[in-house]
Amino acid sequence: MRHTLAAGCLMNKLRRGRGWIGAAALTGASFVACVACASFAACGGNVVVDGPLAGASSSQSSGGGSSSSSSSGPVTPCTDTTSDPQNCGACGHGCLGGACVASVCQPVVLAVSGYPNGLALNATDIYWTDLLSGVMSLPLGGGTPQVIAMANAPEAIALDASHVYWTAKDSLSRSALAGGAAQPLLSITLSTGPWSLAVDGESVYWADKNAESVEQMPRGGGTPTVLAKGLIAPDGVVVDDTDVYWANGTNEQVAGAIVKVAKGGGAVTTVAPNQKGPRALALDDTNVYWTDSAPYYPNPTGLVMKVAKSGGTPVVLSSAQGNPLGVAVDATDVYWVNSDAGTVMRVAKGGGTAALLAVGQPYVTAIAVDDKAVYWTTQGMGGAVVKLAK
Repeated sequence: MRHTLAAGCLMNKLRRGRGWIGAAALTGASFVACVACASFAACGGNVVVDGPLAGASSSQSSGGGSSSSSSSGPVTPCTDTTSDPQNCGACGHGCLGGACVASVCQPVVLAVSGYPNGLALNATDIYWTDLLSGVMSLPLGGGTPQVIAMANAPEAIALDASHVYWTAKDSLSRSALAGGAAQPLLSITLSTGPWSLAVDGESVYWADKNAESVEQMPRGGGTPTVLAKGLIAPDGVVVDDTDVYWANGTNEQVAGAIVKVAKGGGAVTTVAPNQKGPRALALDDTNVYWTDSAPYYPNPTGLVMKVAKSGGTPVVLSSAQGNPLGVAVDATDVYWVNSDAGTVMRVAKGGGTAALLAVGQPYVTAIAVDDKAVYWTTQGMGGAVVKLAK
């Protein structure tokens, strides 16, 4: 089924943490309708969508699903590709615990969580920070959420092969992936404030908005090394084999930028200058991808961008987005969430028409992908960790 969606209503916003909330509490169908309407405007006018829109009303509690197979449950004969969650849209395409409606997989709620924020995946589990509950985990296929560590309002999160790392109000810490005692790596004072976070095989890296710096230290702790300082609201730290990348914020005198520095330190290189308000970053082998939002709200003019790691002319992959925040990439596509619009989006790395994957996702903030599914967190209407089969 093909729908043509037109721009429509607006929602007043109030700031809430890193996202924004409606001025009046909305519930049920009225909330979904208003967010959905705003999402169409966020897509820049009319958007053509094949199949029904995946929204909050179609989410289900997950009792299973599989992270290693595209099917959910026992294999069944392929006789109905319109409503069979094991053969949705095509034989063998499973919805990983979600429903199949008119040949389109629907989101499934993996966990209801008070105020989920950062999000990270490995091959078996999903991890997230919850401002109210601490650091949490859950198998990718669903199950009972586990408290990995208690933490004071945790924000950013990152994983290596053995540990989960997070920033909180009082420390940068880590714990074993299976849980256990938290190991503080850095105490936070009034002059420090680690925000975004990345880790590789040797070091942990972070952006410190209070100290206006990007820093690193050995994964097990030690003396921090300042890689860059004198920055403006640095955010979105990511790393590859050789470099550390981040978004420099903006103020009345200075435009934002995407920048990088060698892991061993040295001169900071501007990869993409003159950005309105760069936020989250993602990398592949050749490019940097980021979301860019003007520093005012509500904001229907956000961008999704890319540029070669070596620099060059930035490319707009999608425009007129409603306060885009988190971004992630796989082999072929770029995914992001629009916090104002309550939508989850996708576009090909080479550009083209953006696809609307889900609407009615209240105050969606973080996103991650693997080869089978897209995952995101929402902070409205109780908070949730959500999955959608690709």
